[in-house]
Amino acid sequence: MNFCEVTLAGRDGTPVLMLAGRAIPAPPAFRLARADEGRRLVLGIRTQDVRLAAPDDADAVPGTVWMVELIGSERLVEVEVAPKLRITAEVRAEVRAAIDTPAAVAFDPARLHLFDPATGRALPRAA
Repeated sequence: MNFCEVTLAGRDGTPVLMLAGRAIPAPPAFRLARADEGRRLVLGIRTQDVRLAAPDDADAVPGTVWMVELIGSERLVEVEVAPKLRITAEVRAEVRAAIDTPAAVAFDPARLHLFDPATGRALPRAA
């Protein structure tokens, strides 16, 4: 699982998570209140839930391919989205990616996990 620090913010009254200077939609399954804006959280996303995207995709976090590893029928592609902040995507082996080329990563908000950085515990999901 990928783990990275994010900050909760608001955009047009909707909670978003700031990651490497980009706003990504906050997971709808969590109760994130306006009063929580500015709160730091840890975002968790499984490698198979990360989608590679075009570098100019407005809904993705741009970066540079850092590492590519073939693991049987899958390929791991690690994208550096900020200095020393890398996110790994697990894609089909047919997907081509080359080290030092532009790429981006995108996420389905429903597949994101949020954790409290002080305790490491998962945030409770809305009932």
